[in-house]
Amino acid sequence: MNIIIADDMTEIRKILINCLRSMGFYNITECSDGVDVLQALEELKKINKQAHLIISDINMPYMDGLELLSTIRSMKYHKRIPFILVTTDNNTETILAAIENKVSDYIIKPFDNESIKTKISGVLARFN
Repeated sequence: MNIIIADDMTEIRKILINCLRSMGFYNITECSDGVDVLQALEELKKINKQAHLIISDINMPYMDGLELLSTIRSMKYHKRIPFILVTTDNNTETILAAIENKVSDYIIKPFDNESIKTKISGVLARFN
């Protein structure tokens, strides 16, 4: 299973990666913004592979998580990839924008390993 983690904060990426590894996932690509994610998706496509999950922060430079989600949902090859947004913003407008763009789920910071595992397991169960 290929998983992409996007967050501009290295420490958050490491926390998410450690949690995923504890769940048995090891094919993890780290990205610092949405532009990096799009490049990673294209690299996978070139070798005839697909991402199986994207976990992305909302607040990132160059391309934020909502813009990334919207872009991915508009792409024929990638639009069905399960997508979890991570945010400190529990603003209703932000959540509604994510839902309108077909986010699979979201995680509010601060979070713990159990909440991450629950969200990831739930999303993967719905998509498999």
